[in-house]
Amino acid sequence: GDRGAMHLASVLKDDSTDLQSIGLGGNGIADEGAAHLGRALWTNTRLESLGLGGNSIGPEGCEHLSEMLNANSTLKKIILSSNYVNDDAVKVLSDGLAANETLHTLLLAGNPFGDVGGRYLADVLGKTNNSLRVLDVHNSEMSSSVEQDIVDYLRSNSVLNLLGSHFGRRDHRIVHISGDANENERRSKHNRDQAGPAVQAWQEQSVPSNMRGHEVF
Repeated sequence: GDRGAMHLASVLKDDSTDLQSIGLGGNGIADEGAAHLGRALWTNTRLESLGLGGNSIGPEGCEHLSEMLNANSTLKKIILSSNYVNDDAVKVLSDGLAANETLHTLLLAGNPFGDVGGRYLADVLGKTNNSLRVLDVHNSEMSSSVEQDIVDYLRSNSVLNLLGSHFGRRDHRIVHISGDANENERRSKHNRDQAGPAVQAWQEQSVPSNMRGHEVF
């Protein structure tokens, strides 16, 4: 829970700690714990993947993670699937993404944000953020029209993969914004191959069995 996150944060503040990937999925971490972790990662230059799926993190915790994204230049992946990330939380995360140049994967599946949050993401990714490569928004409360708006808005970003719920007959598939199916398949395989053991363990614990054949990380 939050107390454990606080103790882990004290370890992460020591930049000599050689931790590159941490999976904390399903550990009862709420906003307080996310705040401790966010503050610790302001100066950490080692951690590349932070798994926080299946916790209870909402807008307040996301605000601390957003502030961290303004300062951190090492973290490449954040998993926030199945938390309490609503429209307000997505807004503050988008503010962090606007200043960040290193994060390449953001997993937000199964969160209660809707069209307002989706448009925040589209706006920041279309205007200021060029580093994100994988964005997972499936099983959110966004409408199919807004997911399609994100795709249309991001046509100029030829490297972003979007995992949503409203793309054709087979739900939950990655759609490469450029529409290049071969390139999409190559990038998807690359992302799977690069997933660290902690992320893979989180997937086994937190991803429903009927989803494990799809492109989730």
